[in-house]
Amino acid sequence: MEFALARGAAVWRGLERGIDTFSLENVISLRSRAADLRRSLDTVIMHADRRTDQLRQGKTQMKMPDDADWVWRPDVFATRLGQMSSVVKSARHGVGTSIAVHHNDNDPELIVRQFKNMGVDDLAPFGLFVETYEFKGSFLSLAIDLPSEAATGLTKNHIFEVEGKLPLDHPMPVFMRLNINMVQM
Repeated sequence: MEFALARGAAVWRGLERGIDTFSLENVISLRSRAADLRRSLDTVIMHADRRTDQLRQGKTQMKMPDDADWVWRPDVFATRLGQMSSVVKSARHGVGTSIAVHHNDNDPELIVRQFKNMGVDDLAPFGLFVETYEFKGSFLSLAIDLPSEAATGLTKNHIFEVEGKLPLDHPMPVFMRLNINMVQM
């Protein structure tokens, strides 16, 4: 299978490099065949996503630790939000229903996008990329609004646990801070 896939990819790369020399008739024909191939590839991806979802179903379910009162995963990590990819320009940019990106760059070059986790060790079905290009601000943060159930019965003796992976292009300090604003009813 690997050989056939590599050979097919090499053929399409060769066609891509030579397209400027093809006749109009050949370009139209090539485009039609590429569109057919895209439909087939999209179908393979759809079936592969469905199959990996079935195989991971038990693994990605949230398991509550024995000593926990409550467990939760923000929607951006739990479910597909559609074609979620956006350029961040404002100082506050909402992502899904419970996460916001905050920054203080005057001319930010930020992209936020959701992706499907495909790693064997990934526990959440989806992840979130925050890509920066020449960021000139002094802070960039993800703020997560917890549902009201998180504050039910909350005392100073409770412990919050957060798990995540932060792949970075180069080492940099990463800080986590928990702010709790209790609303009296």
